Amino acid sequence: MGNLNTVIYTGEYRHNRDAKGRLTVPSKWRPQGIENEEFLALPNPKGWISVYPPKRAEKLIERISNIDLAADEEQEALVRLSSMAQTFSFDAQGRINLDPILIEYAGIGKEVVLQGNFATFSIWSQARYDDFVSGNTAERSAKLVESLPKLGGI
Repeated sequence: MGNLNTVIYTGEYRHNRDAKGRLTVPSKWRPQGIENEEFLALPNPKGWISVYPPKRAEKLIERISNIDLAADEEQEALVRLSSMAQTFSFDAQGRINLDPILIEYAGIGKEVVLQGNFATFSIWSQARYDDFVSGNTAERSAKLVESLPKLGGI
């Protein structure tokens, strides 16, 4: 996998936000030496928070910087996205404190689900996540099989 400090975000973790609104991120999602590095949290159009680790955020910012100033639709999308975006780093206990605008956008209360997406991770309201993953198991399996070629033919 190249860099020994590379994190692969997998699985789901259910946590509660503490009394101060902080959320603990799983220790295996916090590689050594990232205490001062900033992660990027963005509102996902489907209603959760997408989190990009530093290297992935750099790639995203590089792509965004190439958007033409005259591209009205893209510029409007950037304004909407960046107005709710947040950067954060972990405290000594591996906790983060999300901006209230993102908390409201994602409908997050006390119960939270962190869900790995291999190169990134998502932060969900537990209720929204449970609604998203519930339903017909056979239908979900069929959709996964249909999606595999789009993911590189896993």
